[in-house]
Amino acid sequence: MWDAEVKLVDVQLSDMDEDGARPSTDATITIVDRLAPSLVAVSFDWSPTNPYVWRTTIEWSAEPDESIAAAVDVSTDEGEHVDRLLIYSTSDITGYADWDTTDAEPGRYHLEVSLEDSAGNPAPDWLPGPDGELVIVPPRELSLEVLEPADGAKFVLGDTVTYRLAISCNDGCAMVLEEESLAGLSNGTLEFNRTLTDVGDVSFFFTLSAGDLNITEMSHITVVAPPDPLFSLPSCVDGSVDDPEMLLAGHREFDCNVNNMGEVSATVRFRVTDGHPMFTCMPTTPQTVLVGNSLDVTCRTQGDVEQATEISTTAVFEWQDHLGNWHRIGSEQPFSVSLKPSSGGAQGDLDSAQGEGLSTLTITGALVGLLALFGIGIATVLLVRRQRRDDEDQVIDSDHLDYGGVQAIHTDGAITGGEPEPAAEPAGPDWVASYEELPAGGRYEEVPEGMWYIDADENWWWCEHGGSWRRN
Repeated sequence: MWDAEVKLVDVQLSDMDEDGARPSTDATITIVDRLAPSLVAVSFDWSPTNPYVWRTTIEWSAEPDESIAAAVDVSTDEGEHVDRLLIYSTSDITGYADWDTTDAEPGRYHLEVSLEDSAGNPAPDWLPGPDGELVIVPPRELSLEVLEPADGAKFVLGDTVTYRLAISCNDGCAMVLEEESLAGLSNGTLEFNRTLTDVGDVSFFFTLSAGDLNITEMSHITVVAPPDPLFSLPSCVDGSVDDPEMLLAGHREFDCNVNNMGEVSATVRFRVTDGHPMFTCMPTTPQTVLVGNSLDVTCRTQGDVEQATEISTTAVFEWQDHLGNWHRIGSEQPFSVSLKPSSGGAQGDLDSAQGEGLSTLTITGALVGLLALFGIGIATVLLVRRQRRDDEDQVIDSDHLDYGGVQAIHTDGAITGGEPEPAAEPAGPDWVASYEELPAGGRYEEVPEGMWYIDADENWWWCEHGGSWRRN
């Protein structure tokens, strides 16, 4: 603003009107500044010296030596004014404003930069909307809750318990359940199984972590020992031996089983208590027997012997408790088998005709038969001689007795030299010379007296000495 005074001057006389046109100032001249400053750059970032201070940095242009007033207005996403920050000038054209967010509530904030000169000329907006935004998130929080099972729930040892956990992170971070080694978890419900191995009041710890942050929850349950299982009495019965040669050699097979009649599954094994190298059983490893199921074991003898061999052994079924101890089921099962040397098959004369020689069993039988025939012959001779002596004595006595001249007449033709040998019986519908001629499709059955063969029509054939078979 300028004052103007109008004066008249007489150039020749150098006279001037001291007061001018008016007693006071003749005129006032006001020069108006209409050139506004402008923003050149606006940026936002955290302060390099304080991680909780949000810094706004600006650069502007203005007339030389012009006074500039700058500020930053902070408001919420809903438009509520929060703070006004003054710009601290770092040069004639730059400055910054700091906002301390320590006490700021979580949310979204808008920042608007204003700039004007001393004449009140405002700088144009830097952006049409807010010049900057800052989102303040709440501190990271983890949440962990055991949904199932409820605290104090009771279970039986060995049960598999399903755990359900509700997990969350307020900023959507990835989480880790450390006890289960589960990583990369997101918000939601987590399920996994735990098998109970201890009896009593059991506590499980669950730790949920994300970075350096972690929380822990506990689950308290009660685990009781399972009831003792209930079993049927073990049984072992004769099985079937499919190999005729093994059957003739005395080999046997046994089918053993025990049934779980209780309310819980049980671990059961079959243990041979007095073993023999020629006696084997399968399976003998512990097996899990479900309720209503049974453990079936097959035992058999195998191998060849050079002389008659008696095999006597025992075995027992056992169940295992939760401490790992084994308990007997019923009594021991005895097994007794009489093995004899194999004849290479019950072919008798066929093996001899093939040049393989008589087996030890065949030779022994032949010797026994010869000795029996020899004994019968000697007994017959002695009996005939004694009978003749008795007849001669009776004739002599009758010569001295008076029976009207009648003498007793004795004949020797009724007594021969022993029992006649049975004639060889030709093969027919009721007799075969070898087991190879037996009807197919039958089964063998051994009894203490010998061996039976029951054919497909339920006809019974008896094994005779020498390997022949007769139908009864």
